[in-house]
Amino acid sequence: CLEKNALPTDVFGFNTGTDVNDYGSLSASVTYNGAYATRFGSFAGHTVTGQISYGLLPCVEIGPYVIGGGVNNGGALGLGNGGFIGGGVEGKLKLLGRDTHGVGLTFDLIVQGVGNSGNFFAPTKSTYDVVPAIFIDKELISGKLYGALNASYDFNFRNSVVLGDFSDTGVLRLGAALSYQIVDGFFVGVDVNHYRRYRGFFGDELGYATTLGPNFYWQATPKLA
Repeated sequence: CLEKNALPTDVFGFNTGTDVNDYGSLSASVTYNGAYATRFGSFAGHTVTGQISYGLLPCVEIGPYVIGGGVNNGGALGLGNGGFIGGGVEGKLKLLGRDTHGVGLTFDLIVQGVGNSGNFFAPTKSTYDVVPAIFIDKELISGKLYGALNASYDFNFRNSVVLGDFSDTGVLRLGAALSYQIVDGFFVGVDVNHYRRYRGFFGDELGYATTLGPNFYWQATPKLA
């Protein structure tokens, strides 16, 4: 699973590369996601995640994490504010290596649960997600240009106060990204993601969205990025 040109998983922006922690190695990360929008008012959402990742076995990485955040919605629907806190665990299994097979391939699985509060999430008390994903990446120009493809499906279950049971939806994500290493440890690129939300498992389509934008990655020191 070790690559001659090791590639940080975050160089592809909102997409993910295939590399996993070396056997026995430990790393930590803090991630902030912000979503800001306006349509008939204002919207701001914030999510902070703290994760520890460990190379449990050769080609296998395990990463428990805690997650929390909040939403402030001033739109026409009048849903108001909300907050959530919870945790989960992420497991990665690297199946193919770029050096050996010409392309990297990793299977990823996330299991997550959060508790919700506030008007924005009413009447949902808690939300649970199971997210299988496939990550693919390839070295297009040795040591310089890399490409990645991602595919995932988020099985989302909500515990409703009103219904007293679970209603489920699913979100399909298809993503692609390029990342170019200008100098050692500094990458710039672009990534695109397409999302489709369904009722149940590929049932009625509830909506879709496509995002496109630049990404940047800086390895400031050997141990900090």
